[in-house]
Amino acid sequence: MKIFLIAVLLIFNFQSASAMIDYNTVGRNYHHQGKFAEALASYNQALQINPADWLALNNRGALNIDIGIFNRNSGKTESADYYFDNALEDLKRALQIKSDFAAAYVNLGRVQTFTENYLAAVESFTHAINLGEKTSAVYASRGAAYLLLENFNQAFEDSNRALELDNKNFLAYNNRGSVYLNRGEYHKAISDFTKAIELGEVGNTLITAYTNRGVCYFYLQDYDSAIADYTNALSLNQNFKDALQNLQAAYEAKAGK
Repeated sequence: MKIFLIAVLLIFNFQSASAMIDYNTVGRNYHHQGKFAEALASYNQALQINPADWLALNNRGALNIDIGIFNRNSGKTESADYYFDNALEDLKRALQIKSDFAAAYVNLGRVQTFTENYLAAVESFTHAINLGEKTSAVYASRGAAYLLLENFNQAFEDSNRALELDNKNFLAYNNRGSVYLNRGEYHKAISDFTKAIELGEVGNTLITAYTNRGVCYFYLQDYDSAIADYTNALSLNQNFKDALQNLQAAYEAKAGK
């Protein structure tokens, strides 16, 4: 049985709150409404007026990340990669212009995580923290990157710090649960995955929390609970291969029990 240490970043948009440039304000409003095409057009307009507009570069980078996530979840991998590449370009340009821009480092860490450049993501989140972005979301995001690097001690520390700052951070519970799972502390892992499920929104974090909790139940030989969790994960994404494989294994284990 494979242990899944899947961590999913919280989808936070670290965008500047400045309203100095109207096209940035308009773009953020469209972005928050999920009107990606309109938001992109607004940020493009801002950058036509001023190509060195670091606010617009950061905001367009954040938008490109979300468009990339949407495309990846829709199975459009090549399209997702295109938007992630655009985000990287925008965010690096923003930081060339304003090197102490914490929000841009956060977004850079996000896209580096999604493109599996986990060590660089840790460095970007650390820059953001050192610049004052000491939020629960950023610690949880860095913890996710550490988790994907299999640096479980640092992932555990960041998860705890994130929960100290916000005890409703479902990503932090999911991350810490994955550390407990790796350590074989299944009951503690179940407790954290349960909190992640109770607090989480529908999305990849919820799917992985159900799957990982199912793994814990499987190792505790509670096959009915494992089957229920894998089934719940598949109800959110019927093509999630990890849950499909584990569900079959749980049925086989139950039959042979």
